[in-house]
Amino acid sequence: MDVVVEVAVARNIDLDLAVLKSNGTIAVYADDSPKVELDILRNLRLNTRFQFFVLFADLDRMAAAADDVTEAVRDGAMGVGTEHGLPIIRFPLAETAAAHTAVQNHAVGKVVVDPTA
Repeated sequence: MDVVVEVAVARNIDLDLAVLKSNGTIAVYADDSPKVELDILRNLRLNTRFQFFVLFADLDRMAAAADDVTEAVRDGAMGVGTEHGLPIIRFPLAETAAAHTAVQNHAVGKVVVDPTA
């Protein structure tokens, strides 16, 4: 991977580094832990770049990022679905709390809250 977008870097750092290409970036915008332990030599060998950012600080940047992700999905760069190893787990809006619980319980796949369901 050239870029890993991470919301739990403290928990996933070993997996992130296992899939990250040399000169890759780990972009972090959230975590449930205040600290992460880094293997300096492993990161030096990969020439890892860490990018930390606050998602909601700049609405223009957030909109641009959403546009970029949408374009990548349309171009097939970000496969989602069972055939890509990322099943989609849908919850209706009324079950938003259950969707959050699924994420907290490490659901495998993409958890989607569908406001139209």
